Amino acid sequence: MPYKRVDLAVTTATQYGLPLTVVGDGVERQRLQSMAGPTVNFVGAISDRNVLRAHYARARALLFCGVEGFGIVPVEAMAAGCPVVAFADGGVIESVCASGKHVAGVYFTTPSAASLKDAIDRLEIEVKNQKLQASSISAQTSKFCRTRFCDEMVDLLLCHRDIGHRYCDLQ
Repeated sequence: MPYKRVDLAVTTATQYGLPLTVVGDGVERQRLQSMAGPTVNFVGAISDRNVLRAHYARARALLFCGVEGFGIVPVEAMAAGCPVVAFADGGVIESVCASGKHVAGVYFTTPSAASLKDAIDRLEIEVKNQKLQASSISAQTSKFCRTRFCDEMVDLLLCHRDIGHRYCDLQ
């Protein structure tokens, strides 16, 4: 989809001769293929979760150029130990940690090939300095696990039940 800004990743990879694997199909695929250079590979949609996880685990990084309210793709990539290079807007600000204990990626702030390339270069430095390690990256996703969700949902429901009882007692 256009809002995912895969065109920015394709343009950057083509302009700088970087290897890029594009996973997925959609309305943009034909246009993206027409603008892609020889270093860009399109593999289509992957419905098998294990195959997708294997792609993430082998990837140098996930390039996430769009803006989404949450964005499950970066979380899936990080769960496989894959660092994320993300446009600094939307849900990735909450999910992709770029500093602190569980560094999981880097941000770029301008939607341009030069800014994305700069972020990729910074990621490479982080990898060389061993600041980005698969175990730390995947640890970043623990706050999105099913157990935490269930525990917090129960807490929320119990809290509202208590509030409801207290409210009724006041009536």
